[in-house]
Amino acid sequence: MSEKDQRFYIATGNRVACLDKATGEVIWQTDLDGSLNYASMVLDDERILVSGHKRAACLDRATGALRWQTEIKGLSSPNTLALDKSVPGGQIILSCGGLLFSLWAETGELLWDNGLKGWGYNHICLRVPDAITSQPKHQVISTGKSSTTVVTENTQDP
Repeated sequence: MSEKDQRFYIATGNRVACLDKATGEVIWQTDLDGSLNYASMVLDDERILVSGHKRAACLDRATGALRWQTEIKGLSSPNTLALDKSVPGGQIILSCGGLLFSLWAETGELLWDNGLKGWGYNHICLRVPDAITSQPKHQVISTGKSSTTVVTENTQDP
């Protein structure tokens, strides 16, 4: 089993962290500018790509070093994140509330955006053939007079 297989990764608040599966100890943590509310995350062999409210970022999977961080006007959470590795360097596709964005995975440069004018401001189901995709799923676990608990599960399809 490789060293990477003995780790897991979390994104919460403005922080991305790598933890040891056996002990739960933090191996590294990286603070980002702004919030990652309801973050989406995908992993490849070398990178962690994470997106949240108004931002996307790329970190080195082994060390947590920040490779780039991009502010994206209009990007909200939750969002769906796909990494298409068939494009040299990788292409990121992000979807949220009726909006689509594309970034170059090497630099975070915004390649294009599409507001799908006239389509409404709805959740977008995004699937990019042969891409690594993170699709957020939300479930209300409990509700009370003054509060609701929502659990967000982020699944990654290889």
